[in-house]
Amino acid sequence: MSTHELTHIARLKSTKAGRFTLKKVGFDITTLPPLPEISPPWEHIDIVDSKPLPQNMGQEQTARRQAFARRHDTQARELIDGNDLARKTHVIYVDAAIGEQEQQPMFPTAWTRHDATTRGNKLHLTREAVSSSLAELCAIVEFAEHVSLAQHQTGED
Repeated sequence: MSTHELTHIARLKSTKAGRFTLKKVGFDITTLPPLPEISPPWEHIDIVDSKPLPQNMGQEQTARRQAFARRHDTQARELIDGNDLARKTHVIYVDAAIGEQEQQPMFPTAWTRHDATTRGNKLHLTREAVSSSLAELCAIVEFAEHVSLAQHQTGED
């Protein structure tokens, strides 16, 4: 067998679908070690519902707003810096806009990292109207896809 074929077979051995394919073409998969349990990505992500801003946080309340922003920044940095190397914590902010969707259902989403180093946005065209919660979940998924792609490109886990 060529190196290419051996590599392809090794790749097929690492997933349930790949093992199913190998079995269909005659490979003995009964001697392979069991696959590790892989949990879905949403079990690794802590999704925190947004809290409303406290009262008296209008634009004229600059000192109160600055104190709130400092507390929030401290909490976010503790989350980011307080983790071990095996698990990276990301603090992101997402938003989505839902408007009149009678003509062509669509909604924009946006996300940004806490440190503002990375941002993303997208316009979604849909067949039917969506809720704001679903639209914001789409923004979270977009961020997760962005991180997954970046880790894949750099070879990180």
